[in-house]
Amino acid sequence: MAMGEVAELTGRVVPYITAAADEYGAQVWDTPAETAPVVRAEQAMALFGLRMLDLLVRSELSRPALREAVADVIEDASDDAVAALRLQVKKALSADGQLAADIAALVKDAPITAGAGSQVISNSHIGGNVNQIGSAWDVRIGEDRSTTVHGGNRGIVSTGDGARNVQMNAEASGSGQVYQAGRDQTINER
Repeated sequence: MAMGEVAELTGRVVPYITAAADEYGAQVWDTPAETAPVVRAEQAMALFGLRMLDLLVRSELSRPALREAVADVIEDASDDAVAALRLQVKKALSADGQLAADIAALVKDAPITAGAGSQVISNSHIGGNVNQIGSAWDVRIGEDRSTTVHGGNRGIVSTGDGARNVQMNAEASGSGQVYQAGRDQTINER
């Protein structure tokens, strides 16, 4: 895997690991991913973080430094601690091509991540004059300016004449639904 691809993959992996560190704290190493409950969207991210950590620490070479970087994030999730974690993940992925391939395959199945202020639309096909905002991979814009996300976009996908993108502060709950809210509102299933 080329260095640019490793850097991009690292950027995708670290938010899941920090979600796991935030959700499970010091128990991050003792919580089996297959038994971790998923009730909230951030727990789905944390679960994927556990799965990624499980793969990453299989390497004897990267395990001590990675464990230390995760411990630092658990203690203080500052930008510096997250940057140190990112560096250790990048080193582990650079050193082991098979590990990078395994992590890349896992990332393809990872849940969509949406930051504060993002609307979340999941398991959907969007057509007409609409916006899709969030982070996923493999965006396709097809007939009639419709948009389908199959796993990979960072940022906003807009279609339609005169579409506007508005930054909102909102939270979402549920899955496979379309959520919308006004500024600073909680989004609930409809």
